Amino acid sequence: MARGLDPARTGRAAGDLVSAERVATDLTWRVDVDEATCIGTGMCVGAAPRYFRRGGHHTEPVHDLVAPDDDLLDAAFACPAEAIRVRDEVTGDVLVPEA
Repeated sequence: MARGLDPARTGRAAGDLVSAERVATDLTWRVDVDEATCIGTGMCVGAAPRYFRRGGHHTEPVHDLVAPDDDLLDAAFACPAEAIRVRDEVTGDVLVPEA
């Protein structure tokens, strides 16, 4: 995979919703959209509709916790306002935006 992340390690299909009880044992990402920064272009919705939806004047994540998936990262990288943050739920490491 492009970024060295393997959703197959989780034992679930990429993008599956996970429960909070499983966070400590599985590789899980948290997805946040900063409403104050989001300019509502919808590029992320078009790129990854299973992860993002329109919510008024901004975009919001479909699920807060997801299994790793490069489609999610690609959509986050495409955000012109850099309003999407993806981080590892266990370690807290920010995957997008890159530092």
